Amino acid sequence: MGFFTRKNDNDTGSDLPLNEAEILYNMGMDAQDDGDDDSAFNYFRQAAELGSAEAMFSTGLCYENGEGTEMDKGLAAQYYEKAAEAGNIAACFNLGYMYYNGTGVRKDTSKGVELIRKAADEGDEAASEFLEAISGLEEKLANEARINERKPFFIKQLQKMNSIHTIISQRTRRPFLQWNADKNAYEVLLFTSKEDADRKAQELTEAGDLCQVQTINAKPITLWLQSLYIYGTGAICVTDSGDDIHLFLYEAVKRKNYNNIPVQKRPHESPELCLAAMVFMQEARKEEDKRDPDKVRALDHRLQEILVQSRFLVPVRIDNTNGQTRTAFMLIKNEKTGENMIPAFTDSVELETFTQGKKTTAAIMTFEQMNGVLIQGQPVKFVVNINGFSLNMKHDYMQKLIDNAKKRAEAASKGGVILQGPQG
Repeated sequence: MGFFTRKNDNDTGSDLPLNEAEILYNMGMDAQDDGDDDSAFNYFRQAAELGSAEAMFSTGLCYENGEGTEMDKGLAAQYYEKAAEAGNIAACFNLGYMYYNGTGVRKDTSKGVELIRKAADEGDEAASEFLEAISGLEEKLANEARINERKPFFIKQLQKMNSIHTIISQRTRRPFLQWNADKNAYEVLLFTSKEDADRKAQELTEAGDLCQVQTINAKPITLWLQSLYIYGTGAICVTDSGDDIHLFLYEAVKRKNYNNIPVQKRPHESPELCLAAMVFMQEARKEEDKRDPDKVRALDHRLQEILVQSRFLVPVRIDNTNGQTRTAFMLIKNEKTGENMIPAFTDSVELETFTQGKKTTAAIMTFEQMNGVLIQGQPVKFVVNINGFSLNMKHDYMQKLIDNAKKRAEAASKGGVILQGPQG
């Protein structure tokens, strides 16, 4: 964390007898001064276990910087939190800084500033310098909080709209995409006012992106929003009454709730999976993405993670003949290849449409459970979301995704990164 990361300097200079935690902490400081980071880390951790706030802070520093142990930002945040709760102001600032940047913890700018301000109020100079560097942020955060309060009501309003204005790139003849770093996704610009849309289109055109305004008429507008997935869109920015409301696309198009299903058994209802077909079909990728292989690779990995972590709705028939319960999967035939495939869905509405009039129920299955399905002793192909932009998955490909996810998790736990994933 640059100049914000420093060793603890809260020593009061007391001449009182040292307890065991203090002795271990001082031994850690001596080892660190001698360049023995491994021993320092072990002493700090032992002292932290005995309740030393200073040692908790120093243990956090070791984890954050990879000194004497493997780097682990998550564990660093945990030790900073313990130290801060025990009254260590330096740890309070470091923890706030991690929340502010989303390092080792889920990004929460408001919580980060709150912790940093607390440290500054207690006299931490680095915290005060940081707050001065980001002056004006409070107003921004207050505005974000006001917009966030509007979001649930605005989403309902958006889902009922029959028309909206968007910006179309004259170069691609598709919705103009801008990168949203906070959401790590491309977003499409939407406007409730045509005047605002015209103004933005003019700004983009003057900046070199030839654009024009197009009014989208759809009943409801969410039907059109879902089609944005095939363009690589993950979010939308709606300008309404002067406010820019940023939403993940799935927030805007999410449908039926599974109110009668326990939370732990609910499918990972993710319209993002509709994008998977585009991502795994190379020819459908945008030209600009082809020129940025790192971004394509990152998107591949994100979608692979979504697939592997998801639960799916799989239509099945339950037979209780002769006191024995048997589960039979529905099979559909691929007209081009003649292969039998099992349909699976991420959206309950699509499932209901597909199974209408059929005597079936829905089994909720994980990706690994689907991969383990055998029919007559042989693995079978699944087709996800057959009614939309479907994704065909063979057993060997599914296994590659599972294996690669495990390798990536293992590498992450060791501080490494796997860049290459299976390609579709």
